[in-house]
Amino acid sequence: MVRLDGKVALVTGASRGAGRGIAAVLGAEGATVYLTARSTRQHPAVAEFPHAVEDTAKEVTAAGDRGIAVVRSAVLGAIHGSLGRHVYCRSAVPHGYLPVRFPLLRESGYALAVLTTFTRGRRYLGNVFYDVAKNAVCRLVTALAEETPETDLAVVGVSPGWMAVERMTGLSQRQQAEMESVTYIGRAVAALACDPAVSLRSGQTLAVGDLARIYGFTDIDGRQPTPYVIEP
Repeated sequence: MVRLDGKVALVTGASRGAGRGIAAVLGAEGATVYLTARSTRQHPAVAEFPHAVEDTAKEVTAAGDRGIAVVRSAVLGAIHGSLGRHVYCRSAVPHGYLPVRFPLLRESGYALAVLTTFTRGRRYLGNVFYDVAKNAVCRLVTALAEETPETDLAVVGVSPGWMAVERMTGLSQRQQAEMESVTYIGRAVAALACDPAVSLRSGQTLAVGDLARIYGFTDIDGRQPTPYVIEP
């Protein structure tokens, strides 16, 4: 029996990287997955990495259930009225596009919003715009949890380690062996979505490695890479 049967997921930034991995795992676990991204087959956002959101949708369908690619402007209408509990995962999304604040998630009876980041506020990340953006996600998790205390909406931040995404090329075998696959963060999101007590984690930002130890999942090679920590 698949663990996420009956759940409806929306994954943004799903054409590549973490979003692609998250969508594939949620589909394999039985969720119906709606995907959106800037890269489509007709309009690739990054010429050297032409993988499109439609390609991910096809992979999700092959993995276990339905992967449905939709454009950003139509996504809420596409999933409105769909049966099941909702999971929203923000892997990458333009500023201002935040369905967490819409009635759709609050009215579903149960909902989980996962926002991905790459810090837990411990150290400057080397670029002012990148640093502010990633730390803002952590604050957004806290703020949204504070705004929805009496609802069944849980808002959780997830921080992966070094992931083997498409842009990570030219690495040595040792470096590749030490990296996390995008499936690892996907399994973290799936574990949160399956947790009936996930509301207790609302407002927290957690490392994928910590979640692996809490929920007992591994990466695709059977390892549990240690939580990635940016030292102060």
